[in-house]
Amino acid sequence: MQVSTSPYAAARAAAAAPAAAAGRDLARAARALEQYEDTWVTVFGFGPSDLPLVIREFSKAGDIAQFGTFGEASSVNWIHIQYQNKHAAQRALLHNGEQLSATCMVGVKPLDASHRAAVERQAGAAAGGASFAMAFPKLQQQRPYTLEAASGAGAVVPLATKGLAQRVREFVLGC
Repeated sequence: MQVSTSPYAAARAAAAAPAAAAGRDLARAARALEQYEDTWVTVFGFGPSDLPLVIREFSKAGDIAQFGTFGEASSVNWIHIQYQNKHAAQRALLHNGEQLSATCMVGVKPLDASHRAAVERQAGAAAGGASFAMAFPKLQQQRPYTLEAASGAGAVVPLATKGLAQRVREFVLGC
């Protein structure tokens, strides 16, 4: 059995091949663009003790709407962060490979599809009125002062926190 192809059919097939490749490239570019339109990022590569440092540093990129490990154990070395807008998330992506302290270097990437389902499930439950529980305890903000009771009235008076130099001076000089 012999299949005859006209020269026009062969030309149409040859012209369609680059168009199909261009369509695939366009779809790939659209998927890449979508990840930068997202407000979620994943920060990884830090220890549990460095979590307050990571949150503090990444809050400088923009307002954080929510963060968490969304159902994973609290001992993981990554966290998902949602920003209020895509521009803050893009600024956070620029911190990939940045050294935050002498012992902490982090990586940042857009939220991948494998974690997106868990994040949306938890965020949907929180939006539906259920409580939004993170896999780790809430961070306590550090105050630049201590609270001590005032004499007599029982009122609480904020006192400035003493630095190392001031504590050494008080110890050595007694003042």
